[in-house]
Amino acid sequence: MNVYNKNGNSVNAGAFSEGTNYFRGSSNNFNRFGGNVDWQNQKGFGASVNYQRVPQFNMHTFGANGNVNLYNRNNLKIDGYGGASRNFGPNSNRRTDWNVGVRGVWRFK
Repeated sequence: MNVYNKNGNSVNAGAFSEGTNYFRGSSNNFNRFGGNVDWQNQKGFGASVNYQRVPQFNMHTFGANGNVNLYNRNNLKIDGYGGASRNFGPNSNRRTDWNVGVRGVWRFK
């Protein structure tokens, strides 16, 4: 759902809830729910935060990501990105997972 869209900036928010029923009558049913907020601008910058919960495991996951436009001319676009996520709960590894990189896209015209 779009929350804000003005001056080349856009803020979107979302929520989800899903459940699985692997075996009828068994206790192996899992649910998860969460939400996210994203910001983007027309120059190619963006950021997002998200949350997810799995009640059966008493586990929570928090995450954040960012994107920076480094180059965007003619057919070539280069972005730098990074993010982190962390699990909380008794069945989690309680460590932060990081990702960082550079991504290039060539558009054929």
